[in-house]
Amino acid sequence: TEPESVMIRTLNRTSASLEQLLDTDNVENVDLILTSSPMLLQHLQEHQKLAPFDDAPAESQNLVPESIRATSVAVAISGFGL
Repeated sequence: TEPESVMIRTLNRTSASLEQLLDTDNVENVDLILTSSPMLLQHLQEHQKLAPFDDAPAESQNLVPESIRATSVAVAISGFGL
């Protein structure tokens, strides 16, 4: 992919605001959700808003609650120095 050939839009919202946005019928396609809220992911999974994630490495699933492992994966991101 060439630089600047793909548009990436980021949103910084509270979990409640993001849940409300993603629950609307006219929401744009979303490829990735980064959140520390398992409750948000549980809600989105229950409403079929998340695709299955079958190839997650086993070690990344150790920190993910059992109920959302089918659609979620844990990653580590450090905000130190930002």
